[in-house]
Formats: sequence, C-alpha cells, structure tokens
Amino acid sequence: IPDQMTTSERKTIRYSDIDINKHANNAKYFEWLYDNINLDILRDQKIKTLEGNFLSEVKYNDSIVIKKNQDNDSIYYQFCKNDRDVFRCRLKFENKHN
Repeated sequence: IPDQMTTSERKTIRYSDIDINKHANNAKYFEWLYDNINLDILRDQKIKTLEGNFLSEVKYNDSIVIKKNQDNDSIYYQFCKNDRDVFRCRLKFENKHN
C-alpha cells in the first residue's frame, strides 16, 4: 500500500452486507471496491491480478473509510475502521486490447 492514500468513500455496514456470523461478507469488500473504480478504467482495462488481505472483521453498523491510490497500472485500496486497517487490496490492470 502506498504511503499516500486518499479517502474515496465512507460506508456504514448494513444488514444486507453481513453474513450468518454477523460479519461483513467477504464478497461485499470486492463489490465496494469494484463500485469505486472509474467506469472508463473498467471499459478500457481488464483486471490482470487481484491481491486482497483481510486483516480484521467488520460488523453490522460499523463505519469504514475506503481509501485508494492509483498509479499507471494498479489501484490500491485500504479499508479502515477506527483508523485501523481491516482490508488491503491491489488490483493490477492491463489493456483489453493486448
């Protein structure tokens, strides 16, 4: 994760986000970051690799901050709860026409 991350979104965990264990479902993390990607990138690029690291659980009604940073071929995400990382991710892209 780069040193400089920019707050992209704030999210409160809703009932539809949680699983049977009352934690946010792992698939939701990827939905949240996917919804956060610029549509132009999704049109012109394809995801080459996705690396995710779940560090701590989030539960119903928790508030998280989604931070991101982008360089030429990757987008980095950092999800934080109470200033502590709960999830980190790197999406690496390549041109669809390669």
